[in-house]
Amino acid sequence: MELFYLYLYGSDGMVAEKKEYRGGEALVNAAKEAQFEYSEIRGTDLMDRLVLHIVDGKLLHPAA
Repeated sequence: MELFYLYLYGSDGMVAEKKEYRGGEALVNAAKEAQFEYSEIRGTDLMDRLVLHIVDGKLLHPAA
């Protein structure tokens, strides 16, 4: 199962947390929960490529 990282940014623009998840579904579920607490969320794959980006609850990447 593929490894992903979720970067959670606080209102100050700094990374508040970095969490590791196995599988895309786990990453998406965690991001959905975190979007109400963090101003920005970025998900990356093992090669640090952006796979998910949410700002102020809006999905920016991948485009809907």
